[in-house]
Amino acid sequence: MEGDVNDGRGESTPASGNTADPALHRLTECVVRRRTELGLSQRKLADLAGVSLGTVNRLERGAGPPRVSTVPKLEDALQWPRGTFQAIREGGDPPNIPPRPPSSTPDRTPPASPSPASASAMRSANQYAQALSIASSVVAISAVCLEVLTTDFGEPAGRVQALNDLDAHMRHMESLIAASLPDAESFDDAMAVLREVHQSRESIQKAAESLT
Repeated sequence: MEGDVNDGRGESTPASGNTADPALHRLTECVVRRRTELGLSQRKLADLAGVSLGTVNRLERGAGPPRVSTVPKLEDALQWPRGTFQAIREGGDPPNIPPRPPSSTPDRTPPASPSPASASAMRSANQYAQALSIASSVVAISAVCLEVLTTDFGEPAGRVQALNDLDAHMRHMESLIAASLPDAESFDDAMAVLREVHQSRESIQKAAESLT
């Protein structure tokens, strides 16, 4: 479990509305709403995610973002796809996914631990799926670049729209890379790529602003 310590305010403490980070405040609201939708207490969510109660309590109070390694655990427990936290913080809406029916297995019965071989297979399958998603995003980015290179935009609005489309695809790829961080062979290398993608997005956004 994560090392965040519960400060004793209890499970009923609502998310703070005075957080200095609007993106984090948006995330906390979505997390609280989703947890309520799933009928989970803070403690139950923490148990499902395999994190401490203090971690969930801190997130829902807007006291700070969760650790990178904690994010996919919380997303899984909230029945959200990987990358949802990052998408929400960037202004996107959480996915509209109906809650799955509760398991018939009593809560006190711990799930069987996967064997090392099956755990390795699951990790490889997850990495392969993430690689395919990133490759698909690159293809979409290439398509927009091809359109920009082969189209004679007579109006600035056309170029702005193309740049906005390119930024949207880059943002999606940024979310995919962020979601893959827990499985990255080298965390530092993955973070370096993530920074490069973000810097590219900033350049695209500035180019679009210069045309408006």
